[in-house]
This record gives sequence, structure tokens and C-alpha cells, in this order.
Amino acid sequence: MSFPAPPPAADVDRVRRSMRDHALAVRQALTCDEREALTGRLVVHLDALLARLDPSVLGFCWPYRAEPDLRACVTRWRAGNDERVAALPVVIDRGQAMAFRPWTPGCAMQPDRHGIPHPVEGEFVVPDVVLVPLNAFDAEGFRLGYGGGYFD
Repeated sequence: MSFPAPPPAADVDRVRRSMRDHALAVRQALTCDEREALTGRLVVHLDALLARLDPSVLGFCWPYRAEPDLRACVTRWRAGNDERVAALPVVIDRGQAMAFRPWTPGCAMQPDRHGIPHPVEGEFVVPDVVLVPLNAFDAEGFRLGYGGGYFD
């Protein structure tokens, strides 16, 4: 049995970029009410997942480009146990792995090179669970992100 040759990498990149652009456009076209309702549905599932996994350190991402805003969910999760730590990613430099710093509402933040705020102080921590942003996913659960490779 023979299989067709895989498409050239440039074709795959072009298809991914097109899919990413479409998913972003759809998400950004949502009204605030639609986005809030969808985030509420997501949070119901996240609450159950976090109760089941019971992480001590939870990594999450600041809302970017109309992504779900999980700050209230994460703040509520933290309030359930004083030892819980919420953490945001810090992009150290292009080509380097991200690190995570503790986050609390009101902590000192600064934007990274993408304009995404991150904590400016605190020891780096290693999350037990990371809530990873995405633009789309397929029926098998494969994620389409922004293409930077940070969460790969």
C-alpha cells in the first residue's frame, strides 16, 4: 500500500495561517454578550476539571484577542485554598521556553513584546495544570494556536 506524499511545509503553513485567521475573525466578531455567555459555559467545565485535578499551581493566560477571560474563574479557584497559586506565562525571549510567575489581582504587571501583560516580580513556578489558549481545535482535540510554538 502506498500513501500520497505529504504536502510541502509551505502549504501546511499557509493552510494553518488561513485556519488561524478564520478562527480569530469568528471569535473577534462575537458580541460582548455572546463572548460572556460562551465563557460562562466554558467556566462550568473548568470548575469541574479543576475540582477533579486539584492542582496546587494553575497556569493560565491573560485574555488576548477576544479569548475567554478566565481571571474571575482563577480568582475564585484561588480563594478555595490559601496555598493555591495562579501563574501567568512570561515570554523570556524568542526561541526560549516560557516561564510562569505567580499572579494575584492587582499585582504589578508589564506588557511583553506581544502586548500581553505578565507579572514583573516573583520567583518562577512550575504549574501542575496549564489552561492553554487556542484559536480552534478539531474533533480529535488537536489544537491550533497562534503559531509561536510556546505551548508545543
